[in-house]
Amino acid sequence: MLRDKMVQDLRLAGYAEKTRKTYLECIGLFAQFCWEPGQADQEQVRAWVAKLEQSKVGPQRLRQHFAALKFLFGKTLARPESVSWPKEGPPTTAHRTGG
Repeated sequence: MLRDKMVQDLRLAGYAEKTRKTYLECIGLFAQFCWEPGQADQEQVRAWVAKLEQSKVGPQRLRQHFAALKFLFGKTLARPESVSWPKEGPPTTAHRTGG
């Protein structure tokens, strides 16, 4: 149900097929982590982000995950506060390594 709503929102927003597929894949992985993405709170999102940062995911893939989370919570769930980042933006490899 949530997936169908997100698919519809992505189409209505004019996202390309490849982007839609990537976002849905990212949210699918998030769903495996927290089981109910529609019920996830900011702490679960933070835990998922921390897990991603500790993995060997590259910076571009991290940005894709962040963008997918932002779309899910900001558009589909209308809860943008669940994925708010500090002024400097979402964490990246540069933030993690200090360079």
